[in-house]
Amino acid sequence: MDTNKMTVDKEQLKSLAEASLTGDWYEAGDLRYEDRKTGDIHGLHHDDDRFIAAAGPATVLALLAEVEQLRDSHEQVCTNYNRVSFASEERGNERDQLKSDNEVLRSAAMAAREFIIHEAEVRGLLDENGQVSHRHPRRQAAISKIDAAMAKEVSHD
Repeated sequence: MDTNKMTVDKEQLKSLAEASLTGDWYEAGDLRYEDRKTGDIHGLHHDDDRFIAAAGPATVLALLAEVEQLRDSHEQVCTNYNRVSFASEERGNERDQLKSDNEVLRSAAMAAREFIIHEAEVRGLLDENGQVSHRHPRRQAAISKIDAAMAKEVSHD
């Protein structure tokens, strides 16, 4: 028998098991009988009676309860997984957007720095080392702030 394709009507099985709880259940050996004329043993063979006795109504009900508990746990795990997966995807999208925004800001900062240096060069405001002269503190401060921000940003990559 292919148990992978087997379907069980759990409600019917539960109903039958509950109805069978009212009387005594079989003991191993109860499902065999001896033919008084021949002395032959008839009934279940190969210890099937032990299995049937062990698979009584209480066992079936316990297994059905465990299946239901596992199904509920599985549904909760799936719900939690979907929630975490969605949150993770959202964080990934936010991270990608921040990286994109950061790249735009990096380009703008570099363009601003190049503009300040170019403007200082055109106006003759560079010292002998090609740096903005100390006589122009606002330009120096702007370049220093851009350089510091770029150095800090590089350390976070």
